[in-house]
Amino acid sequence: MAQEARWRLQLSTENNVEQSVLGQPYQPSMSEIAIDRILDAGASAGWKHEYRILDLPEVNGVAAQTNGHVHRTGPTWRKESPERRIRVEPRIAVSSNTLRHPKDLEAQDLSLMAAIDQRIAGDASKAWWLALYADDRFGDERLYPGLYAQVISTNGHELRLGFPDASWRWRLSQRLQSEVIVAPDGGKWRVRDEELAQHSDVQLRAWELVWIARWQPVDGLALDVRIGRRFDTDLRYLLQDGSSAYVEVPDTSFFGFSVSARF
Repeated sequence: MAQEARWRLQLSTENNVEQSVLGQPYQPSMSEIAIDRILDAGASAGWKHEYRILDLPEVNGVAAQTNGHVHRTGPTWRKESPERRIRVEPRIAVSSNTLRHPKDLEAQDLSLMAAIDQRIAGDASKAWWLALYADDRFGDERLYPGLYAQVISTNGHELRLGFPDASWRWRLSQRLQSEVIVAPDGGKWRVRDEELAQHSDVQLRAWELVWIARWQPVDGLALDVRIGRRFDTDLRYLLQDGSSAYVEVPDTSFFGFSVSARF
């Protein structure tokens, strides 16, 4: 009998299609690595590291205080049951030069991504869920409620409608499934200038609509391809002359892929 998998590893990358913002080439990107120890059927704990190149444009010839290379890294913990889902991810959200000088870290560099989802009506196939979120997906740290309906059919479809996320997942075959998701994709990072003298915040507000195709060629291995549209995007950051920048980014497409393995 095959040994039950106890670890999960996922590698992801994503790139925007290049466009022009304020007359400059603009093409942000993201990569992520996550590793989890599967504690039991409904619980896991691990570590996640996300790296983004925000590609902050100059404003009237003045560059951003930071180069736009930012990270979010920290431990993760999840627990799920048919009635409740809990996720806790404390993390450091900073610019790259801060990670190279850990003595410069401070309390303001810490952020939290957490969620509690509670089923309030229905059963495993049709249910209403009430949620409480703490995160920076809207570009600043906030505590806010969520509400959604979830329907799971016997023919491989799972529909989730509500706020702030909505999704539709369907299984095309035993090893192939597809999913459409709309969700906020913002963030907030505490950044430094080159000399580590000036500290400020970079805020990203955005929504994304993404289609994902997931193929499982063998048990324990999955490959994802994704394409999507990022919209309602804006950036807020400090410039080298001390002034604040607010940049609206035109809607654009993006693409990416990921690979995950259980072992």
